[in-house]
Amino acid sequence: MRKFPKPWFRPKRGLWYVTLNGRQVNLGPDKEAAFEQYKQLLAEPNNYNSASDFIAADRIKELYGIDPTSS
Repeated sequence: MRKFPKPWFRPKRGLWYVTLNGRQVNLGPDKEAAFEQYKQLLAEPNNYNSASDFIAADRIKELYGIDPTSS
């Protein structure tokens, strides 16, 4: 089962990233803006391609009150 994707900070570059579908996505230098972009990325249904991703989607809905599987 995959780990739940969470944003992480790369100090040498001063940027926030998240790994989705095996690729690192640059979320930018500002923490608040990075987490907002992160929520938007998770809300896109094309980021889900396995059953474990939908389990993670349920957790996102619990934590953030958004449904990442809806269009």
